Parts: sequence; C-alpha cells; structure tokens
Amino acid sequence: MNRFEQGLPDPQAAEVVDECLGCGGEIYRGQEVVKYGDEGLCCNFRCLGVAMNAENTTAGE
Repeated sequence: MNRFEQGLPDPQAAEVVDECLGCGGEIYRGQEVVKYGDEGLCCNFRCLGVAMNAENTTAGE
C-alpha cells in the first residue's frame, strides 16, 4: 500500500484531551500547547495571559 493512499487523518476524529484555561476551547492529542504550571494547558500565549489574569500597562504610571 502506498503511504499516500490513506490521505490525511480526519481532524474531526482527533481525541480531545483537555480544555484551554484561557478560552475554554478544546485541546486535542498532539496539538502544540502552552503549559501553565500545574494548573493546566492553554492553546496559545494569548490564552495563557487570560488564564494568568495579565494585562497590558505602561511602566511608571
């Protein structure tokens, strides 16, 4: 059997393994994520900021 014969894996068949702490979205097995200590996983750094309750500000004000 040719390795291209099967095609790409079906994204709808991906196993959900966790939930993002920032946005609440699904995190799938094999997805690249950001780990937040022992708290859990975030799907990206923006969501990590939300999970940490971080905010932008100007230094010295």
